[in-house]
Amino acid sequence: MAARNLEADALEQLVYQQESSTWRNAYLVGAQELRTGKSSPPLRRTLAMYAGIPESDLFDSLAVSLNGPKANGKSLNINWVFTDSNNKYLLTLENSVLNHFKDRQDANADMTISTDKPSFIKLMLLGMPLDQVIQTGQVQVVGKKDRLDELLGLFDTFSGDFNIMLP
Repeated sequence: MAARNLEADALEQLVYQQESSTWRNAYLVGAQELRTGKSSPPLRRTLAMYAGIPESDLFDSLAVSLNGPKANGKSLNINWVFTDSNNKYLLTLENSVLNHFKDRQDANADMTISTDKPSFIKLMLLGMPLDQVIQTGQVQVVGKKDRLDELLGLFDTFSGDFNIMLP
């Protein structure tokens, strides 16, 4: 325990030398973990957490969580129409990479989904089942609905429950 306290002291001294709040926070969280263990519960994702994020960035976050080996050999095109912002996107999956293109649609897409941003967040980022989101009346699906279920099965989920300093 003495070694952990010494390392925590060193991290706290680094805090005083940093201009970047990101580094200061990382050092302080590391020092806290060394002294008391993990004290925060796993991250709980909510609609409010994603509400202010631009649609394009939401698609980027999906691309980051795509499990490449699971997506290997799969190909998919989905037209997204956001009814609350009148934005259109084409989401493509090819070569284990998920891309999105604003103001672009594919006439031969596997499906077209019309929705508002909150329903998109519930479906794609919060894990609400498609049938439940459709029942709200905020989502209309035209095309191969099963392809969306296939896509949703290709994402990794991260709990946020991991150690910073301790093994």
